[in-house]
Amino acid sequence: MKIKFIQLILVASCFFYLSCQPDGGDLMPIKLDEGRIVSTQYKNNVAYQYDNDKFSIKTLGKWESVDGELDFVVIIKNRCKCEIYVDLNRMFLSSTLQNKIEVLAVVDESLPLPKNRIENTVAKIERDTTRVFGLLVGKNKQESETNIKYRGNEILITIPVTIKESKTSVTTNYDFRFKYDNYQPEADLGGNLID
Repeated sequence: MKIKFIQLILVASCFFYLSCQPDGGDLMPIKLDEGRIVSTQYKNNVAYQYDNDKFSIKTLGKWESVDGELDFVVIIKNRCKCEIYVDLNRMFLSSTLQNKIEVLAVVDESLPLPKNRIENTVAKIERDTTRVFGLLVGKNKQESETNIKYRGNEILITIPVTIKESKTSVTTNYDFRFKYDNYQPEADLGGNLID
């Protein structure tokens, strides 16, 4: 009789724990024609990364359903003598949820709080420098809804990167596609930020 009672308590506690989890999770990258899926410092926290002889760019993110907000981390490393610019003003965002989404805030993780919020979101990445940007993306607060079904849907973020050499400048758009997924084990962004 005690074993059945313990089993019942165990099942009830598991059900209670699972039903009280926050509605949100990680954005899991989807493989595109170019680029590669990479891990961050920990195995199960993954990002999408593009590499060439001039720079590398990596993006990862999380989501939550209450206000439909997304948190992206964009990491870019300059490997050349040229000037590299990331224009976060001209990012393009789209979602299979058909929600109106916009960039709500951009922060430069290399600057101390509270001065790290960026107003001019065209960032220059110096030679042999890695910069980390945090992006808060979501719907306008007046349009907030709850209990939206996110899982199985996708979001696309396009980031333009400009390389300036001598008198020429070339801008290329880099696409990052993610699907809304459950929480994965936590990861720290320390250590080697670019694989």
